[in-house]
Amino acid sequence: MFQTITSIMDELRKLSVLCVSLQYKHHYEGTLDKEIQEQTYILMSDKKSCRHLDNVNLFSTVGCIDYQIELCHLEELRPLTQAENNAWKFLQSFKSDLAKYIVYRLADSDGAVYSID
Repeated sequence: MFQTITSIMDELRKLSVLCVSLQYKHHYEGTLDKEIQEQTYILMSDKKSCRHLDNVNLFSTVGCIDYQIELCHLEELRPLTQAENNAWKFLQSFKSDLAKYIVYRLADSDGAVYSID
């Protein structure tokens, strides 16, 4: 199913909160649900602030999001929803494609040898 970038980013925000909260659930004994609600509210309410990032900083940012979303903690409780799965796949694909783009744009890539003789 087709999803917009906005809906994918919303899913990634929610996944990030869930996964980080579950990873550190021992800090939130008895208040985990409340912590998840509060952190989700914070991430979902300030979506308009942004700044321009160059490709390398964008790659670092995407890497941080990827690092925060440790799916094992969530998947111990339930399978991913279709929207979560689509967002996760998009993140992985985007990160890979961005890395390829950055390498391709390097000054030496024009003369790069594409074999390993």
